[in-house]
Amino acid sequence: MTNQCPRCATPRAGDYPSCQRCGLDFRAGASPMPPQQQLPPQQPPGGAPQQQPPAYQPQTPQPQAAPAVCPRCNAPLYPGYTRCTNCGYDSSAAWGTSAPAASSRGPILPIVLGLVVVGVLVVACALIFVLGVLGVLGVQYTVSSASSPISQPSVIATASLAPAPTSQPFVISDPAFVPDVSDSCDGDMQITGVSGTGLTVSGTIPFINGQIVVFCYGAKHTWIGTLTYSGYTFASDTTDPLQFKVVQDQGYVYVGGTGTVTSPDGSVVTLPN
Repeated sequence: MTNQCPRCATPRAGDYPSCQRCGLDFRAGASPMPPQQQLPPQQPPGGAPQQQPPAYQPQTPQPQAAPAVCPRCNAPLYPGYTRCTNCGYDSSAAWGTSAPAASSRGPILPIVLGLVVVGVLVVACALIFVLGVLGVLGVQYTVSSASSPISQPSVIATASLAPAPTSQPFVISDPAFVPDVSDSCDGDMQITGVSGTGLTVSGTIPFINGQIVVFCYGAKHTWIGTLTYSGYTFASDTTDPLQFKVVQDQGYVYVGGTGTVTSPDGSVVTLPN
C-alpha cells in the first residue's frame, strides 16, 4: 500500500482509512488525478511569436488551526488539518456537513450537577428544620414534665405550688381612728400637731355635711414629726414621714413612710417591718 494519497499525493497519516486533505476513502480506491495536458503554443495572426504563459503550479493550501479531536467520532486529527482520517468529517464545515447531534449534549452534565447540588441543599435545610422542631418539642416536654406534680412528684414541685407568704400590713384597730360617718372621702392631709383630741391638719381637707372631717373612709394621713394621739405615739422620719389610710372593714392601715409607732401598752413597732 502506498504512503501517499493517490488523488492529491498527500502523505497518509498512519493507518487511517481516509485522506486528511481531500477526504478520499482509501478502502474504496480511486484513480490518480490525471496529469495536466500541455497545449502547444498558438501563433498570433500577425505571425509574431506569443509568449507562452507559465505552466500551472498547484497551490498547496495552508493548514489551518483545527481541533485536537474529531467532533463526530472523537478520533485524533492530523496536526494542521481539519478533516478526520477516520470518518472523513471536515471540522471546518468545508463540505457543508453540520456537526453531529451528539455535540449538543455537552451542557447536560453541568445542568445535572447543578440539580444535584440544589437537591442536596434542599435536603440539608429540611433536616435542619426537622431537628430544630424536635429540639423545641423536647424542651417543652421537659419543662411540662418538671412542672407536673403527677408525673414528677417531688418536694421541689410541691413547694413551687405553695403560695408565697405575704406580710400583713400594720393596722391600728382602735375606735379612735374609726370614722364617725359612713361617707367616703378623698382627703390627703398632713397632721402637724395634736391638742387633746384635736388635730392640726393641712392639705386636702374634706367637708361632709358642712363640717371638717379628718377620719373618713379613704382619707390618707401623713404624720409630721413625733405626735401622740389617743395613746399612740407616731415618730416619723424627717425625710420620709409615716403615712396611714382609713380603710373600711380594716381599720387604720399603714401605707408608707419610715418611723415607729408606740402603742398604749408600750410595745413599739418599727415601720416598715
